[in-house]
Amino acid sequence: MRYPNRQQLIFFFCCVLLASIIYSPYLLSVSMFMLSGLCLFCVQDGRLQFDREGISRMLHIYRYPAFTAVTLFFFVVFLSFWQTEDYGYWLERLRIKVPFLVFPLVFLALPRFSTRQVDGLFYVLLGMLTLTSIGIGVNYLLHADAINAQMLTGKPMPTPRNHIRLSLLMAVGIIGGAWLYRKRFYWRYPDERKLIGFCTVFLFVFIHILAVRSGLLTLYTAITVLLVRHIFRTQHYKPALALLLALLLLPVGAYLAFPSLQSKVDYMRYDLMMYSSNGGAQYADSGRITSLKAGWDIWTRNPVFGAGAGNLKRDVQQEFDTHYPGFEQALMPHNQFLFVAAGTGAVGLTLFLFAFFYPLFYRKNYRNDLLLGFYTISFIAFMIEHTIENSLGVGFFVFFLTLFLNHLDRE
Repeated sequence: MRYPNRQQLIFFFCCVLLASIIYSPYLLSVSMFMLSGLCLFCVQDGRLQFDREGISRMLHIYRYPAFTAVTLFFFVVFLSFWQTEDYGYWLERLRIKVPFLVFPLVFLALPRFSTRQVDGLFYVLLGMLTLTSIGIGVNYLLHADAINAQMLTGKPMPTPRNHIRLSLLMAVGIIGGAWLYRKRFYWRYPDERKLIGFCTVFLFVFIHILAVRSGLLTLYTAITVLLVRHIFRTQHYKPALALLLALLLLPVGAYLAFPSLQSKVDYMRYDLMMYSSNGGAQYADSGRITSLKAGWDIWTRNPVFGAGAGNLKRDVQQEFDTHYPGFEQALMPHNQFLFVAAGTGAVGLTLFLFAFFYPLFYRKNYRNDLLLGFYTISFIAFMIEHTIENSLGVGFFVFFLTLFLNHLDRE
């Protein structure tokens, strides 16, 4: 019997990790545990041995500044221990941020991912997202009236696990699918390129039916950034400008074509109208806007070091109780940068911004269209959500980031 080699196992458990973002946080833990083992051991001369080269890279992570920068996401929270009064919440935040310490070490120790392996992972992601979307779509067709009515009250279309994380992953998958199609990628047969093109277009249409605003906004922004970069790089102004114009018209056409998107937009309008008339305490967008106000007020009272990462939940609750008593539930700031600033102040925010942007600019990594698209999606997601304050969001962001760093910068 022929057993899979180390590279095949690494590829397999990366695929499991991608599936975990869609379906199961438990699989996230399993895949991370297996990748950690694969980064420590290798088979040489038919014997299982420690991978000394990989372990050496882990121990000398300071020689790889882009990987070192990623660990700052963990230390921003860890270094606020001196302010903490609510150690339960601080430890919860710290536990969620542990992958920012583990993933850079693991992907630094793993063998370098080849271009074909990276493309293959995006190919697998495209297939998983297509099959998942077909399942969601069939359920929607069977219960269209009930789901549209549900969306008019602010609830999302039923999806596996978290609809926001799924929409962000779908945006990455669409950018990845376009990348593969442009490269004429295929795994075994040239005709697979037609399948890649079909799946990419299908997902682009379906993300409008899914009608999750985070996914749509990040996708359109990423496409715009990549088109603008293409214009400056090739000097082909007319075709790219025509595509940009089409991007402006597509959302209008999608709104007219898809009842689910109409329901989402109509609810958003109603929500904002209620907020402007001081009657939005029971509505989602009103809560998000109010959470930003609460986060800003906390930061302005503690501008240098913030309220303390472990104290933020308590302070947000006090802010809502004092100034926004009509809200049944206190919402944490729906902006990742403001979340960090309120908890750790200007000092923490500076470290956080460095950790976020340094890998993009290190060795001009922004020249890679796939990485630039991923970064654009992540940046916009950070602006409208506290994306990396749960395990799925952390897994989504740190997996792709360290994968790209392994492929691009691990020389």
